[in-house]
Amino acid sequence: MILQNFVESMDELDGDVTEYVDDGHTGTNFNRPAFQAMVEDAKRGKIEVILVKDLSRIGRDYIGVGDYLEQIFPILGVRVIAVNSQYDSNNYIGNTMGLEMSISKVYQASTSELYGKVEEVPQRETTPFHPYSPYAVAKQYGFWMVKEYRDAYGMFAVNGILFNHESERRGENFVTRKITLAAGRIAEGLQDHLELGNMNSLRDWGYAKDYVECMWLIMQQDKPEDFVIATGVQHTVRDFTEKAFAANGITIRWEGSGIEEKGYDVATGKMLVCVNPQWFRPTDVDNLWGDPTKAKTVLGWNPQSTTYEQLVEIMARHDRERAKREKAMKAVL
Repeated sequence: MILQNFVESMDELDGDVTEYVDDGHTGTNFNRPAFQAMVEDAKRGKIEVILVKDLSRIGRDYIGVGDYLEQIFPILGVRVIAVNSQYDSNNYIGNTMGLEMSISKVYQASTSELYGKVEEVPQRETTPFHPYSPYAVAKQYGFWMVKEYRDAYGMFAVNGILFNHESERRGENFVTRKITLAAGRIAEGLQDHLELGNMNSLRDWGYAKDYVECMWLIMQQDKPEDFVIATGVQHTVRDFTEKAFAANGITIRWEGSGIEEKGYDVATGKMLVCVNPQWFRPTDVDNLWGDPTKAKTVLGWNPQSTTYEQLVEIMARHDRERAKREKAMKAVL
């Protein structure tokens, strides 16, 4: 109805109308059947004007949308009008206003893995990057692309360099969740023991909920800047394991070292934790420790809203309840 009313109000839009509808397809890429058909028709000179409700209807990959607005559609001689976005490509010629109209602010979730083989402890915004994994190398590209668009086009585009952000919703293949799930299942008699890799790895673990607050604060600033998002406190995998079991009423006693290290239940003497070399990473980053001074000073963010001890308790309590439900289901079946 919005588009129909707009067409009726514009005398210049008096040609034939063709609808291109991509219901059921994600807007995060441009490989949508109807969108591609529209582009092909534009290439054949069958389209003079593309009319959409808003720019998100073109796509939700906003960098890609900018490419279409600034390069592809102009080359094809196609005018683009987005009614609710108050955008008309005829009003923006020879500059980046099309891109600016499609994006108001961009936040990129960067990663502490950029620091890799760390060259400074703790790591801050000015610490040199030394990525040490394919993931980190790819994320470094993302970091510099955001900075490039900010510097070249004056966009509000920022990187949040996130250190480990954990919660009860963390993926089960991440070590923190692997630990809290195992501790709960062992406490309920559903699992015999837990196998881990490098117990000495140091991480700066924070609560994801608090980190999202910091992301929001970054986006409220007048000046786009990159920020380290971290707690400023680091702990070993061993310590996280010990506290997760303690939250389940189990005290761990450690014996041995290296791949021979084992954790025993003080009350029963049973071995509950051991090291498996299979879980060692070939390019492990073993000393990540963020300095949140800038976020605290500029944003007024409190990285200790949820303490490390509280974080472990939250995760352990959640996964103990899950283990109890699993046990109850097994009893019924």
